[in-house]
Amino acid sequence: MEQEKISCVIERFEEIAKDRPERTALIFQDRIINYKELDEASNKIAARLNDLGINDSLIGICFNRNPNILVAILAVWKTGNAYVPLDPDYPMQRLEYIVKDAHIPVILFDKETVNTVDSLEVPKLINLDESFDLSEGFSVQLPESNDSAYAIYTSGSTGNPKGVLISHGAFANFINSMVHCPGISENDKVLFNTTISFDISTLEMFLPLVVGATIVMSPYGSIGGGGLLASLIDENGVTIAQGTPSMWQMLIDSGWNGSKDIKILSGGEAISSELAKELLVRCDSLWNMYGPTETTVWSMVSKIESSDDINLGAPVDNTTIYILDENMKLVKPGESGELFIGGAGLSKGYIGRDDLTAERFISGTSEIDEKIYKTGDIVSLGLDGKIVYQGRADFQVKLRGHRIELGEIESAIAEYPSIKHAAVVLRENNNGDKQLVAFYTLKDDEDNVDDALIKSSIENKLPSYMIPYTYICVDSFPLTANGKLDRKALMTMDVEIVAKVKEFIEPRNEFEEIIAEIWCQLLNTDKVSVNDDFLELGGHSLLANRLVMKINKDFGTTIKLVEIFSRPMTVEEMAILVEENMLSNLSEEELAELMKDQE
Repeated sequence: MEQEKISCVIERFEEIAKDRPERTALIFQDRIINYKELDEASNKIAARLNDLGINDSLIGICFNRNPNILVAILAVWKTGNAYVPLDPDYPMQRLEYIVKDAHIPVILFDKETVNTVDSLEVPKLINLDESFDLSEGFSVQLPESNDSAYAIYTSGSTGNPKGVLISHGAFANFINSMVHCPGISENDKVLFNTTISFDISTLEMFLPLVVGATIVMSPYGSIGGGGLLASLIDENGVTIAQGTPSMWQMLIDSGWNGSKDIKILSGGEAISSELAKELLVRCDSLWNMYGPTETTVWSMVSKIESSDDINLGAPVDNTTIYILDENMKLVKPGESGELFIGGAGLSKGYIGRDDLTAERFISGTSEIDEKIYKTGDIVSLGLDGKIVYQGRADFQVKLRGHRIELGEIESAIAEYPSIKHAAVVLRENNNGDKQLVAFYTLKDDEDNVDDALIKSSIENKLPSYMIPYTYICVDSFPLTANGKLDRKALMTMDVEIVAKVKEFIEPRNEFEEIIAEIWCQLLNTDKVSVNDDFLELGGHSLLANRLVMKINKDFGTTIKLVEIFSRPMTVEEMAILVEENMLSNLSEEELAELMKDQE
């Protein structure tokens, strides 16, 4: 039986909660929450919002990974408001900017994030750990199609993030399309692993809830590592999982064998033919997803049948695709151009940025009579009609799934008192991994500056994935013939991006020697000091996942990826962690024998 079209996601959820209350809505660790429980919990928070007189506003949502996320968002929608994710891992200065820019009147939080929200100047705070009663006469306020559903803050080229406002109508159109392609049924179990600061999380949370399916929520996200994620998928029988190519590579590196019952959705960055080949043998079906936040999550979907044929596929429901040349004319088959998107998924624009909204959302052309969004993505139109992604037309990059405007990083660096100008590019280091590299020039009265101080100054403003790995002082920047910054020249400048070495300290025991050797293998370097930091030497989540696997194999430990992100990632600290883990795994008899030997 074909799924009836959804006009409002929250309305469909309410219907399922009423008709099938005992169905499992959410699995989180050892908790199982059914549709009735999720509905009632969100009603109580919605009633509290109503009591405060909060309506037609952007409500802050600040939680670590737990079921309160779903409760809070549903409550916000039941009162006709929209939500704005406030990632507790973001620097406080960034959170303060979002709160001010979105004019947030209230933040929903719990005991895990109380310290974060207490530092933000917001008129009202609602702690979901408190007990709330359902107000007499409470009723759900269903939103209209043009009412705002959420705002996602993405990297901005002017130095601050920009808020993209999505309507309920655009979101319902997206969910409708996903229901039938790639498809979902009430028997599916969907992995919820993405941070809610990324809009793809909305698929993981609400696609299951409109068909009566089940959400399987990861307690850690990708920081938990491939091993934990693989176990979560396998033990819970996940049948639909979405992630970036980097996440899927991490799973494969952990030894995940996949499942003949799982549907894999890959998006956020280009998938390589090598990765597609690895995934095709590990799943029931593999889907390539494409779309910018401004057109509501995914705008094009392609089922990958062969690793030799990767393309963007067809547009989702009520979505139009145009490929235009520099004169805003449609390209012919066999040509390349910039991708523009129109249709029901277009966002309402950028919060408080009418100028940027008008620049990116164009009210048609001589050949197109509808509003279209300028993606900045360059694609080719094959003779067979297939669309293939080629790269960017501007200064935006993708790094392990993160959308980054280089201008935002450059603005943050240029605020450092000694720096005159800054330019950031994405380059490969000596290990072949992509890294953000910052070039800068000094003011005339400055001779030098400590790179560590530059990095420290921007860590208060930018999330960790936007912090450059290397900082290079140059006398001047290369320019194009018309006097503009030549970024291509910076990307090929004869500067070797190598690991920075602090005052060198040799390994002092067997643990440190083995760990240092593992680091050298992974980072493709000759030696490391015991006080070097893995991330500062070019390590990232994928390499950290491989590091944990190698350490556990060599030492027989059971260390989890999240453990090494919870402390300084130096050789010394990892050696201590290994020893602690080995001791914790000893039986009482083995521990007693060890103590005896030490005496």
